[in-house]
Amino acid sequence: MYARCVRRDAQVRLQLRLLSMKRIRDLIAGDTTAGNMLKLGGGTALGQLFSVLVLPIISRQYDPIQRGYFGIFSAFVATATVVVGLRFEMAVPSANSDKEADQLLTLSLVTGVAISLLSGLVFYLLHILKIGGYGDLAGSCGWLLVLTLILTGAFSSLRFWFVRRGDFGGISKAMIQQGFVRAMVPVLFGLLKFDWVGLAIGEVFGRVSGVFSLSKHALSGVKEALGDRAGLLSTAKKYRSMPLQMMPSSLIDSLAFSISIPLFFSYYGGVNAGLYSVAMMVIAIPSGLIAASVGDVFHQHLAELLRDDPSKINDYLVESGRKMLKIAIAIYVPVAILGYLMAGPILGAKWAPLSWMLVGLTPMVIMASLCGPLSRTLVVVNRVDWKLYVDVLTLLLAVVPIVGCASLNISFEVCFGIFCVAKFLSRLIYAWVIWLSSFHHHHRIIRE
Repeated sequence: MYARCVRRDAQVRLQLRLLSMKRIRDLIAGDTTAGNMLKLGGGTALGQLFSVLVLPIISRQYDPIQRGYFGIFSAFVATATVVVGLRFEMAVPSANSDKEADQLLTLSLVTGVAISLLSGLVFYLLHILKIGGYGDLAGSCGWLLVLTLILTGAFSSLRFWFVRRGDFGGISKAMIQQGFVRAMVPVLFGLLKFDWVGLAIGEVFGRVSGVFSLSKHALSGVKEALGDRAGLLSTAKKYRSMPLQMMPSSLIDSLAFSISIPLFFSYYGGVNAGLYSVAMMVIAIPSGLIAASVGDVFHQHLAELLRDDPSKINDYLVESGRKMLKIAIAIYVPVAILGYLMAGPILGAKWAPLSWMLVGLTPMVIMASLCGPLSRTLVVVNRVDWKLYVDVLTLLLAVVPIVGCASLNISFEVCFGIFCVAKFLSRLIYAWVIWLSSFHHHHRIIRE
């Protein structure tokens, strides 16, 4: 009797496991919100998993000061990337027609090349004036930066085009391919004893693979749009709020996130800047599962609700926010605990300070991973001007703690703690503003 019960229990567990696997396969194959999140989140997580797997090797090939140099290079790229396409790409999912979407994609790609070249001149100026640690980098790195910006801007633009089509599987494949290349190339250059430039070259090769994967399906629409200059100008005029309002807001938001690395480099040295940049990279790895991937799915469904049933936007925002917060806590808390216990043994003694840095960053990153996807609401409900005010406050809360602590000769450890608290408060305010914009939109719909 006992053996029969054991066999029956094992059969039940096996059937439940098979049903769960079938449900996951059905979700991925279907066109549901959860299925699309699994496609994008799984692809992004797998793409970033490659970077995690090679991190013990990378940390021994490139020491903290080299990561500091790469950190300020990446900070410039992250800040300038939001400018290169003039934010026309963000309007692609919500465009009124496929032709208009192709025109917006073309506008973002064309302006991306021109503004990437201008960004290279800004980089060279920072190098000459020796601002933010950029004087320590070779001036010739400007060309590497321009190429990285062009490719990064193109990948971002094409990604939004795929979001409009609902082809989240295509984005997922591109993210996996890009992640693999970005992880492997720096290891190869590290074996050749390259300095931080090996890390930057890995970024270039990774972006090339990602752009190649996505561009095959969009080239026909871009070619047609290039032949219609009058249509491009008309679309640019129609969506002028993107470069005039959305771009300044996004630039300030990105600067608030990236400026901390050059500031830490300037006031507390390249080693601490390198430690901070790697801490942000490690703690932000799960954000691919939440911020960018979930944000794409959230944006698409929010745009559909705006067209079909605007009264449901507020309910969808609240429901999505609760789910994202639970996911963020479930992911980031274990990552912080694991990082605290294993940073030194896995990455090497030089990287031991990462343990307490990961813990300090966790509350801020949880809120940031929530606000990232939900901030698309401000675009959809046309409240971009509200975002600008929040971004200015966020920038101030990123700069003042570091500069203030350095001027008072406060240690890096204390400064870092104050910085983390300030960043958490800024994200908390941001979440409140996003909810408020949706609340006002919902009541305006009811009155109408």
